[in-house]
Amino acid sequence: MENLLNKTLSEPTKEAEKETGTEENEEPRENPEDIEDRIEKDKIRKKEEMLDSFYKNEITKLRKEEFSEEDSRWKKIKEIGQKKSDHKNNNEEIKQKETKQEAHSFGDKFHKKYLSVRAWFGGVKDLDQFQDLVGYFESELKDYDTEIIKTDKLTEEQKEELKKEKESGGWIYEESSYDKENKKITFKKAKPFTVDTDNLRLLKNLISPNNNSLELVVGLKDVGFDFVEEFNDDDKKHIKKIGRFIKAPNAKEAIGLLKKIPRLNDLWFYYDDETKGKLDFLIELAESKNPESVLSKEMAEKINIVSTALDTSYDIEKIEKLKEIASNPDYLDYIINNPSFSIYSLPNLKEQEKEGVLKPTLELYRSGIYIDYENSKNFDGLYGSDPEKRKTSLAHFKNVFLERGEIKELLKNEDKQNLYKSISEYVGENLPLGDVLQLENIFNGSQINTKEALYISKLILGNKELGSRTSGIKLIGNIAGDPKLKEVIVSNEFYEFTKFFKENVDYSPSPHEFNANSELIKIFEEPELIRESMSDTVVNTIKATRNAFQLNNIDYYVELARYPESVNLINSVKETLGKDTISTHDLPYLITISRDSELSKEIISHNKLFFELFKPRSQKTTSLRDIVFGSGKFKELQNNPKMAEDFFRIANEKEIPLEPLGDFEKIRLIAEQNLFDIVVRFKGSPQTMEFVLNNLEIISNASKRNLIDIILQFKESPQTIDLILKNSENFTDASNKKPAELFNEILTKTETKTVRNKIMKRGELIGVLLGEQRYDTLAETAGLDPEESPEIKRLKSFVESNNVGDKGRTIATLLAMREYREGEDLSILLKKIDKKISSYEELLKKYDFHNIPEGLRASIGMEYEITKSTSDAYGNQNDGNDLRKDMSDISHFANVGNGADAVFEIATKPSDNPYMMLLEMQLLQDLGYVDFNFKNPDYEKGARGYHMTIGGERGINISSNSNFLQNALMMSGWGGINAGKNIDMLSKGRGVNIRQRNSSGTQAIFENAKPAVEFRSLSLDTWEPFERVVETSYFGAIAVQAFEKHVVESPRIFELELSDPEQFYELLKQNDLIVEATEDKSVKKIIFEWVKLQKGMMEDLSDHNENFLQNEMYGYSDDNDNFIEAEEFGGSSNKERFEGVAGDEMGLEKYAQDIQIQPDSLFAPATPELANKCSKITNLFLKITDESGGDVVNANSSLDTTKVGMRTEESDPRAKYQSLFETGGKTRDGYYYTQGGSEKMIIHKVQKRLLEFKKIIQEIIS
Repeated sequence: MENLLNKTLSEPTKEAEKETGTEENEEPRENPEDIEDRIEKDKIRKKEEMLDSFYKNEITKLRKEEFSEEDSRWKKIKEIGQKKSDHKNNNEEIKQKETKQEAHSFGDKFHKKYLSVRAWFGGVKDLDQFQDLVGYFESELKDYDTEIIKTDKLTEEQKEELKKEKESGGWIYEESSYDKENKKITFKKAKPFTVDTDNLRLLKNLISPNNNSLELVVGLKDVGFDFVEEFNDDDKKHIKKIGRFIKAPNAKEAIGLLKKIPRLNDLWFYYDDETKGKLDFLIELAESKNPESVLSKEMAEKINIVSTALDTSYDIEKIEKLKEIASNPDYLDYIINNPSFSIYSLPNLKEQEKEGVLKPTLELYRSGIYIDYENSKNFDGLYGSDPEKRKTSLAHFKNVFLERGEIKELLKNEDKQNLYKSISEYVGENLPLGDVLQLENIFNGSQINTKEALYISKLILGNKELGSRTSGIKLIGNIAGDPKLKEVIVSNEFYEFTKFFKENVDYSPSPHEFNANSELIKIFEEPELIRESMSDTVVNTIKATRNAFQLNNIDYYVELARYPESVNLINSVKETLGKDTISTHDLPYLITISRDSELSKEIISHNKLFFELFKPRSQKTTSLRDIVFGSGKFKELQNNPKMAEDFFRIANEKEIPLEPLGDFEKIRLIAEQNLFDIVVRFKGSPQTMEFVLNNLEIISNASKRNLIDIILQFKESPQTIDLILKNSENFTDASNKKPAELFNEILTKTETKTVRNKIMKRGELIGVLLGEQRYDTLAETAGLDPEESPEIKRLKSFVESNNVGDKGRTIATLLAMREYREGEDLSILLKKIDKKISSYEELLKKYDFHNIPEGLRASIGMEYEITKSTSDAYGNQNDGNDLRKDMSDISHFANVGNGADAVFEIATKPSDNPYMMLLEMQLLQDLGYVDFNFKNPDYEKGARGYHMTIGGERGINISSNSNFLQNALMMSGWGGINAGKNIDMLSKGRGVNIRQRNSSGTQAIFENAKPAVEFRSLSLDTWEPFERVVETSYFGAIAVQAFEKHVVESPRIFELELSDPEQFYELLKQNDLIVEATEDKSVKKIIFEWVKLQKGMMEDLSDHNENFLQNEMYGYSDDNDNFIEAEEFGGSSNKERFEGVAGDEMGLEKYAQDIQIQPDSLFAPATPELANKCSKITNLFLKITDESGGDVVNANSSLDTTKVGMRTEESDPRAKYQSLFETGGKTRDGYYYTQGGSEKMIIHKVQKRLLEFKKIIQEIIS
């Protein structure tokens, strides 16, 4: 932060004078060291007092909750039930269809009298109760007429007509389709229920001499009893039971209790005599002397609460289970912390209680910690029905989980329990155990005590504005991991500062402010700024702006507040501009104004220019205002009407971008040289407009040389314009000339220069015109017909069909440079380019990967640093040309990517075709910019290391799979032969051997940018192994994406049988190892080959570790169980040679142990140790020299010979130096043979596996 307090800090205050003892008549000065010590002690004391007070307050809150633990428990159980009820109500749409019920007729009076007479003769003595019941039933109950119509032969239209017709008559319907032959619609129509003579026996049974029968009947109906169904039942078998209840002494109390457990299911009767129904339970209550002894009102309410929380209805048998749960605080606490708990899991819970694991589990829950059972496979049997799985999970939970040191610590440490209980209150829910353990690591690792931990946690996790719990924990980690940051945060000063600004201007720190470099922390390095900012004048200034306070502008507010008229100035500006607020962006302008009293007076008196500048227009106007005030040019602009006019013309012209106008000088230049009218001619072409604004001097000169009309012909082509302007001194007279004439002049004028400059100029011309699709201009310059020329047609087709990474243009441009011979005109050069492109296209057709599965396309790119020795050699061989400048120019016009390291760093643009990248590097090598064979004189000392980046549609991250791929390439020797002395590092710079490139740092070559990984442990020997690395990396990128998209990464994969892709995929499914299912056979094959490669290499390493000396010194059994003698593979001298390296036989045993490679190291990031083990293996087969420890020349000779199995492959002696573009696509098939090594020698074996993998993946996707 810029310190705006220099003046203040340079003038000690009276308080400061008193502190340091400088005031007159003061006692003798105190020792400065004592003062500093006293201040520090006071600071610590205040911090401790603040933390003590805070901690005591938080623990008191917890204690209050514990005092009302029982009430709190039932409140939480109710809340769980309410949430489930709300969810159900929100997700169920209940539709009830009502029908009109016809009223009873006038004849009903006679019907009732008739029933009364029949009842009297039937033995009913209490006719009043009888008539009351009849009246109730016939007025309140509904019966239905039913009509069933088969619909299997009706069309949908006929069915709809039928429904409409019936509905108009008051019928409702329900449709059923149990099977094709039984489709039907049932229509129902409500009618009043009528008591007939068949019902008299039932009615008689419902009359009680001691109870109010009607009241009890109404009560039964209220709790769901269906009297109509019982009246309509043919045998009326339950009449006696109903009557028995009506006559029971406590029937009314029983109904009252039943109403308190409404979730009891509606099974009133069971058809067997063993099972209790709802009515049986009601009778039991009604006939007992005291229904409360069977089920108290309090228990009934609790059962209802519990059943609601469990979201379960229940039968009579479950009442006892619910009572058991409701009576056990531990069970209730378990439900609170596991809302998905089912009543069927009660036996499992009892098992946990019996085994003694329930209490510690609840202890964790009550401490605010949640154990996420569902996401732990070790616990997945705890609530299952399988007793064996349950037993295993319970044993693991008891004997492993609860015995973990961190769990035992949480269970016994009351301070930690209070800490996490409080944190859970801040976040509003219990913390998953994983989060707690993460916090434990943070707190323990940074030695934060409990009080500090609680304080920081409340500050971060208690503030929802700081983001999610996960991001909050990361913030806590930031604070804990930085002692300086923690010291500030956990300080009384910080507390007072944030409290002050929260109360006065409603400010709270945001997440980005909790890092050591934030403005918030920097403020605490300036105690005087803190003191001054917490003043009334600063607060009043902030309030006057009426804007949201931003901490990074505190110094602005502090400085503004120093000027007595600041508040008046702010209010005046708001009034002048008709604004309610002053943006924080405007504060620097107000400070500039405040410093100049005359200007301040002008502003207050409504300065016209100021008014124009601050008119609300756009972000662009605001930024132009920055330019004016930032450069202090306000008065200059005010005094120069022409400049002010152009300034506002620029501001009002939407198509003139802001970024190029980064300083006031450009605005002055536009005004002074009358360039505005020229600039606006380039409207409609944003790139060209930006180019023009960045090159105003050149545009001014071009105007004087009559070039404006010509370059406007290339309005959409800024690079072409740049080409014309850079060479404008070559034009004799630009008036009335066609562009082709100018371009020919450019080529002609270079004829007096060096050959390399001629090559560069032709590359620039062709690269620029291709980059901007000016094929017509290129044809005209060469004297060809743009419409008919076959060379132009092929060139256009090649560039456009290879547009990913703009590789087509790159290749064509580099090809033009390589093919040019001195004295050739452009038309001849284009014919030569055409011929080469034709041959390359034929070759590239062989590598047309059109069958890559959807979403798995791969990308590849590389970085290579050109060192000073190569740069010097290039200059020596090219008439002194500067390699850095030439490569920078090529990067510009041929689109060869570049980095920032060494003399020049080639960083190719990513491509979706590895062979296009190889061709690009081949052409750069042919042009003398690199030499991957290190044969060119003076190029031998060039850089050997390079970086390879692989990505794809899905993206690739650092993982066991990407680590494996780089390790395999390194072990094979393709990524650099491992031989000679041990090394300490694989990659210089950054300190990593494999680098993650997140999507924000990669180029999008597919739909969106995706993450990629950079292999940084590879090196060069000759071209051919480099080519193998590129191919294998590309195919590996496809395989990694396929595997990680569809398969769970687990060691269990390697236990499965690998017979064929389909069978293997089924095994993956059966073992729950599929993340995302696929039916694509190609994907299954790719996954199969990737696992086969990994498993095969692991098996190879196991064999290497156990049998290396046996295999290499005496022989081995091949795959057909044939024993291969050492003499057969050229290893007859191996024993003698090995002992010569190791010293003797005992030393050789130790050597064999040293070169053992553990299979799991394949999946870890590459290490120098792995490379050194490979070197030691190679060294055993080499001649020894004192300088290297293993003869490197002898090692490189291994690239001369390749073997397919035991057979030596015949090949061109130059093969290791040649690219497939030089050999017409012919490549060697075998592995590089280290003399004396067997087929099973690990470096040979890795190569064989990679060659097979490369070949099969290529077949799958071609």
